[in-house]
Amino acid sequence: MRIRARGIVAGRASGKALVSSTPFSFVGGVDPATGSILNGSTGILGERLDDRIFAFPTGKGSTVGSYVLYGLGKRGHGPAAIVNRRADAVVAVGATLAGIPMVDRVDVGGLRTGDRMVVDGGRGTVELPDIRGKRVVTAILRNRGRILIVRRSEKVGTFRGKWSAISGHIEGREDPKHRAIVEVR
Repeated sequence: MRIRARGIVAGRASGKALVSSTPFSFVGGVDPATGSILNGSTGILGERLDDRIFAFPTGKGSTVGSYVLYGLGKRGHGPAAIVNRRADAVVAVGATLAGIPMVDRVDVGGLRTGDRMVVDGGRGTVELPDIRGKRVVTAILRNRGRILIVRRSEKVGTFRGKWSAISGHIEGREDPKHRAIVEVR
């Protein structure tokens, strides 16, 4: 699967994703000597940045973060690339100084730690070679301002036991509206 992005820092890198769902500060959020994540609220405490594609919504914090990121890169403990939803000037400057490819305008909520990724900051692309896109339809049922969601079975292939709307795969040239009605029934 290929995702269009906006290139911030040119360069190409590949590696396994390290994904946080929270904005990230390089000041206090990472050990500048080792590249280990120190901030527990990131959901990736103790993980190392080395050679990973670091994906997080946006940067936050002090301008010193640019120099922390630069130092990580120069010591060989920086990420291979950075993927953001919205680029932050502090992170962009640090990535530029360290020569770390960077893109933004990517919904990082759809990425998972461990996904194999290829980032091209010059072209503004993120590739997920192991992920295939599939056509699906999702039905949202609303009644008097309330929305129906269902808990997925423990027997399905993905997102077992998670809450979701009613969804189904679109087969061939099937009409999405028809498939939605079939899934609801």
